[in-house]
Amino acid sequence: YLSVKKIDVAFIQETYCNENLNQDFKLDWKGDVYHSHTTSNHSRGVCILLGENLDYNVTSFHHDTEGRKLLLNVKIHNVNYTLICIYAPNNIQEKKNFIENLHAWCTEKADSLKNVIIGGDFNCALENCDRKTKIQDKCSSALKNFLYDMNLIDTWRMKNESTINFTFIDPSNRGYDSRIDYIFMSRTIRNQIVSSCIQPAPVPDHKAVITAFNISTHSRGRGYWKLNTNVLHDEKYVDHINKIIDQTVLDYHDAGKKI
Repeated sequence: YLSVKKIDVAFIQETYCNENLNQDFKLDWKGDVYHSHTTSNHSRGVCILLGENLDYNVTSFHHDTEGRKLLLNVKIHNVNYTLICIYAPNNIQEKKNFIENLHAWCTEKADSLKNVIIGGDFNCALENCDRKTKIQDKCSSALKNFLYDMNLIDTWRMKNESTINFTFIDPSNRGYDSRIDYIFMSRTIRNQIVSSCIQPAPVPDHKAVITAFNISTHSRGRGYWKLNTNVLHDEKYVDHINKIIDQTVLDYHDAGKKI
């Protein structure tokens, strides 16, 4: 699925992967796989997959011991990023504590919080519109505080401001569908976001969130200087520049011409 979609970076939750299954994950993926392993055969486990066509260099990675948090400090096309995969607990109090402690963990492990991309299942809806039942999620305030502290934006909501869509589809048909899977990104790189969509995925009860964004692979040249002509309407600015010109003429009045 990921290969067909030509995904360069994938955040996967509930992998059920322990150390004995590492090789199984590498069989069909042409690239590197980083895990936070689980000790259970039927819950938890997260991983980040980096595609072979991506120009990257992982400088360090960190994970917890429960299979819920994984962080990579990585250079992609020679730009530093922090990639974080998250799988939050289902229990309300455990989830609230998990989210409230997440900022400190990310701050401690990340080389920089400038270019952060977080993907995962937070088991929490941000707004009432993100739940089919329209019931306020008891952990939404904690998640909003986390986004504020980390200076993150919800990439899908940014590109789909008034759209209602869900990532978790309740298999019992009780109407508990919700949008609880996200890709968050630093505001500093929001202009690089091209698109963000929710699409069907191989798992039965969750959909995939796919966000595309541009990373410049070209080094900047000398370029050319451009004047913002609006400053010419500022009398104080013009007066200041005229004084600088007059002073420069006085300072270099005896300078010889260079041929």
